[in-house]
Amino acid sequence: MRPKSLQDIIQRLEVTGLNGCLVVIPILNEDRQNYRTLLLDLSVTNLPNGTTNSLNDLYLTAFWVNESNTIKRRYINTFSQASCIG
Repeated sequence: MRPKSLQDIIQRLEVTGLNGCLVVIPILNEDRQNYRTLLLDLSVTNLPNGTTNSLNDLYLTAFWVNESNTIKRRYINTFSQASCIG
């Protein structure tokens, strides 16, 4: 079942236990209309297939709904990409 809203994503994350410290970031187009919403899980985690705890292996997780109304996920490395996220 495809998500219909950000609330659907949050509920799905809660079911799967991925509801750490969540931050909702609206992404606006030129008309200041919210056309996409990014959900950033600020709880630092290892990649699902990772087992080490070094700084290079810690990630934030970003979720968003694409144009096809599908949940997408991207891992942001907290060490090598820290300058990219603020």
